[in-house]
Amino acid sequence: MKYSMVFGLAGAVILPFLYECYANISHTGALFLIGCWAVFAGIKFSRLPFKSAMLGISACLAYSGVLGMVCYVAMHPAAVRFLTAHSKYFYLSLKEQMYFLLYAALIMVGMYIVCLAKYGVCKAVSRLKDNGRKTAEYIDNAFSDEDKS
Repeated sequence: MKYSMVFGLAGAVILPFLYECYANISHTGALFLIGCWAVFAGIKFSRLPFKSAMLGISACLAYSGVLGMVCYVAMHPAAVRFLTAHSKYFYLSLKEQMYFLLYAALIMVGMYIVCLAKYGVCKAVSRLKDNGRKTAEYIDNAFSDEDKS
């Protein structure tokens, strides 16, 4: 649960900040940074046992979503003041805001994908090693000089 708290609270701060970047700087850059965060968190969660990792990712996404809205309410007015003082603030339409939320949610589901991919690769490698070991035993037994009566 430690990882879910750390990444959930970090995500709650990162997501509103990246929303402002998405609106005013670069759509692709902000989505890329969300993707980097999701991959990093997925790799960290994949170190845990499978059940703990899935529960931790679910809790992390819940923390990030709920606390992200609270941080957005706190950060948005400050970002608007800062950007209007130094340049122009670009407001997103409701449709563009919904697209950002959809993209962010889909990218964050990538944590599950990264974690499942790591478990799948580890399982395949262990199965290949086990099959190689069994094959070596069968070959050794086939050419042994013992009578099989």
